[in-house]
Amino acid sequence: MKMGKKFLAMTVAALTLTALTGCGEKTESSQASPETTQEAVNTGQADGNWHPDKPITLKWATWEHNSTEGQEYLKKSLELYKKYQPNITVEYEYIASDQYQTWLQTQLMGDTAPDLFLVRHTWGQQYLRDGSVIDLTDYLNQETNPYNNNLNWMSTFQESVMAQVMDPTNGKYASVPTNGVLCKLFYNKDLMAKAGIDTMPSTFAELLETCKALQGAGITPMVVGMKVSEGGGYHWFERLMMDPLATRFIEDLDINGTGLIEVNEIARGVDQGVIDITQKPWKDIYPLIKEFSQYWYPGYTAMDNNEALEQFMRGEIAMTFSVGSYAKIMASNPDLSFEIGITEFPTLGTESHPDSSGVAYEIGGAPQGNICIPTTTTGDQLLAAMDFLKFKTGQEDSSLYVNELWGVTPVKNVEVSSENPMLQALQFKNDVSPLKLYETYFDKQFFDDSVMYGQLYLQDKMSLEEYTQVLQEDLVKAKDNYVKKEGWSEENNWGED
Repeated sequence: MKMGKKFLAMTVAALTLTALTGCGEKTESSQASPETTQEAVNTGQADGNWHPDKPITLKWATWEHNSTEGQEYLKKSLELYKKYQPNITVEYEYIASDQYQTWLQTQLMGDTAPDLFLVRHTWGQQYLRDGSVIDLTDYLNQETNPYNNNLNWMSTFQESVMAQVMDPTNGKYASVPTNGVLCKLFYNKDLMAKAGIDTMPSTFAELLETCKALQGAGITPMVVGMKVSEGGGYHWFERLMMDPLATRFIEDLDINGTGLIEVNEIARGVDQGVIDITQKPWKDIYPLIKEFSQYWYPGYTAMDNNEALEQFMRGEIAMTFSVGSYAKIMASNPDLSFEIGITEFPTLGTESHPDSSGVAYEIGGAPQGNICIPTTTTGDQLLAAMDFLKFKTGQEDSSLYVNELWGVTPVKNVEVSSENPMLQALQFKNDVSPLKLYETYFDKQFFDDSVMYGQLYLQDKMSLEEYTQVLQEDLVKAKDNYVKKEGWSEENNWGED
């Protein structure tokens, strides 16, 4: 079966948005405090919600939900909210992703921003520093969510997701995430059965045995995209190998106790030799990946992740590791010739490396669908906006989102259809690693070189020592640049004092 690229291109376009800079200064506006909104909830009707005694219209801007399925979900979502809040009308405004950031900055600078709007979480952090949006920290920590069994609002979220939402410069929350994306192992059930495999591997050692059995049955075990311009598949495997090995360093690296190893903490780790790619256990991930690569479909160095997914969908390769948001598109494709299974990538166990913690981490897990409230939203508008934000992160709407769109939610314990095992497999099963070394988070040169020179290493054109030396030099150079620019040192506790 020959697959076209249109379905993938549409999905990638829906997931891609160019990040731009923040906006200018804003004057402070009067706004309801967490105590005020909680008091409004406490004096509300028996369902625990605050209810306005007059009609209120909220304006909400987003670049999401413009597809046919997205519009259907949105219609159901707003109808559900109307049942709880008949006096609140939410007007949804879609702005194309390539225009959104420019449009939003114009609205913020002109004090005409809608009552709620979608952001990337890093944008929201900058907007809060600029005074353009409301600080949601006390609301999250002090208030309950009437749309989630009146539990403390913060406690209803995945901790590892909220650690990323928090601004590392001030410990504050500018936005609340409403969805997310995770990477999962996709497999061809028909090919697994052909090779006599009835149980998917749970450890990396078992994965290698599974690959060996598939290869023995004349089946290509895995397809991976490792194109230099992208490298996503390879970076995922770096993290899958490293995260269980780095677990023991997290407590020492996390000097401010936020649960996320931030840029200054990575720089400190490099400076003190805690993070050294030329030394164990850091360098040990590459021989593991190299051993795994013998089972990959040929040509992976010139293939991107979308091309790898297309190869998998032809039905001739047993597994691929990819973004979970593709699952519904694949499963609903009428030309698909096999049954898809989805599971977690097997964990690196002590049988593969004695220093492994055995802890399984998710790949992905970045906060998505983040919503801010501008400082220009005040009074009853603010109370209504806060109520709607709680609804969007409550059990019913989160469940609706997951089941209608096959999405991922950062909200815990959301009900997922028991009749759809694929959908259940797409959700959070583990935390996200707090150390984001193999991303552009710390240094893009390191990120790019790990793929470019990684290709040479996997093809025996570069030794492990040469490869890891290049990567460590990148980290040291990045650390030195941060120290020079930010003034970090032991004396100021690497910017924490």
